[in-house]
Amino acid sequence: MSFFSKKTAVSTELIFDIESDSVCAAIVLYEVGKTPRIVYHTESEVTHKAHTDGAYLSRNMLKAVEETAEKASSAMIAPHVDKIHVVLSSPWIISKLSCVEKKFEKETIIRQSAVADLLEKERAASSKLFAVGDSAAIDAKLFEIKINGYPVAEYEGKRALSLEGTMVVSFASHKMSNEIKSRINRFFRAGNEVFHSSLILRYIALRSILPHHTDYIWLQVHGELTDVLIVRKGVCAVSGSLPFGSDTLVRKFAGMTNESETTAASTLAMLDSGSNTSQMVDVTRLILEKILPEWTRGIVGLVSGGKEGILPAVAYISAGNFSPVFEQAIKQFSPTTSVMRALAEIATPFVEHDPSVPVDLSASLYSAALSLSRKL
Repeated sequence: MSFFSKKTAVSTELIFDIESDSVCAAIVLYEVGKTPRIVYHTESEVTHKAHTDGAYLSRNMLKAVEETAEKASSAMIAPHVDKIHVVLSSPWIISKLSCVEKKFEKETIIRQSAVADLLEKERAASSKLFAVGDSAAIDAKLFEIKINGYPVAEYEGKRALSLEGTMVVSFASHKMSNEIKSRINRFFRAGNEVFHSSLILRYIALRSILPHHTDYIWLQVHGELTDVLIVRKGVCAVSGSLPFGSDTLVRKFAGMTNESETTAASTLAMLDSGSNTSQMVDVTRLILEKILPEWTRGIVGLVSGGKEGILPAVAYISAGNFSPVFEQAIKQFSPTTSVMRALAEIATPFVEHDPSVPVDLSASLYSAALSLSRKL
């Protein structure tokens, strides 16, 4: 496979997607005025075991990063990219969402420097709460900018008495971030390496991809975690995660049936495919009805701040494994919620794929978001 090895008007960028159970890499070509094009995609598993501890998981994640970088490097004529993006999901990152506002004594022309100062002040304030020990702020983004109380797409040069917006600051281990960069730099060098929050990049993409849905919840199920994004009235209201994912489901199912995790995973996979007999389905569903309320209660807790609450009208579920199981759990808990499986096709108008490249939802959303965020 050959990609650009000479300097062109095309920016060749590498996106690493690091979740709790996998590391993916996508090579994306960006050109002004054109749709981003994914020309390569690969994935490596993060090896885990029952009751995995943080140190074990971190070591295996770094091994997966190195393995993925090596595979991506071997696909190129020259292992050079213009920019490297590292997208972190929980447990590797946490994000703080807040509203920021600045009022002026008299009508003032808004400059980029004023917005930068506002961002830096909030970043510093958030760091006092979250940047403890080895944790450091690695990303900050501003959304839903309003001038004099009205939303605007462009703010620079406008006259205003007030400026406000929604800001998110993301934090990660400084040591771990350097370790990730070190593993990637064994195969790639770029003058620009940027870390991102997976949930925030998804939100950037989704607000353009799903403009007709202003109230929804997005559930990204992976490993031992579920990342939750809640949008109300078109604005990101909550972002967080809960300690229950696809691996958690397998482990709990195995415990309740006295089976191995391998057998439990096979049983759940057969339920997905409809291969089980009706009797097996009934037994399996009875067990799942005992396990999954823990997951739905955790989601409701995030939605309502720990109080009793209801889910948004629409729920999108993105799960690499056992998606129908999680979809059914939401349907049973909240019959009025329209549950939709998140498929990669939703990003089709915003990103292209080479014919030989498998279509991946996360890669598509991140590629689109990085293009869209340049317009923020």
